[in-house]
Amino acid sequence: MWWRSGGGRPTRVYLALLGVCLLAAGCATTGPGAGGAGDRDLTVSEGATFTVALEKQGGTGYGWSVAGADTDTVALVERRLERAPGAAPGAPERDVFVFQARRSGTATLRFTYARPWVAPPPPPSHAYHVQVTRC
Repeated sequence: MWWRSGGGRPTRVYLALLGVCLLAAGCATTGPGAGGAGDRDLTVSEGATFTVALEKQGGTGYGWSVAGADTDTVALVERRLERAPGAAPGAPERDVFVFQARRSGTATLRFTYARPWVAPPPPPSHAYHVQVTRC
């Protein structure tokens, strides 16, 4: 089929069309949508929403918190916990943070994985450097 890899002209045509579609999209969000180790860079259009989802172990008391949101540039608009349907107690879960890019500028979102009642928290485990651009 024309979308499968294996070399040849059809694959190159498909990749060229994909590139044209991405360019035609105009302003867009780039960068990861889920957590990973280390710092991440994101570029987001004004008014767009973006999601950061970070894995956690259920039943341990540990959870993700975020610092650096609720500024003029980026605002936290939703936070939720996701579990697999029918997951057993203690199964892996995801802390999902949904942000809105309010206006042009930069913000650094720092996520820490800790138990809220234990002080002091460890240094940030993930930092997302967000650049909000105007279309």
